Amino acid sequence: LGGKYFGNPVVRAVMWPGMQFQLLTTREPDLDMCATAIASLNLVKDDPTVLAMRQAGGMKEVSFIQ
Repeated sequence: LGGKYFGNPVVRAVMWPGMQFQLLTTREPDLDMCATAIASLNLVKDDPTVLAMRQAGGMKEVSFIQ
């Protein structure tokens, strides 16, 4: 709805904080972020819980809290 009335100054003022927050959360990851994501995936790829779920034929929900 905001996109439909974005030309309205009141709507723009109300939407401005959300649009600014979106700029913070949608940036390209840097190399450190990518390295962290890869390390995290490498840690869980051989996890017994994940392997059991994969062999059972479903990855609907995996809980690592035991």
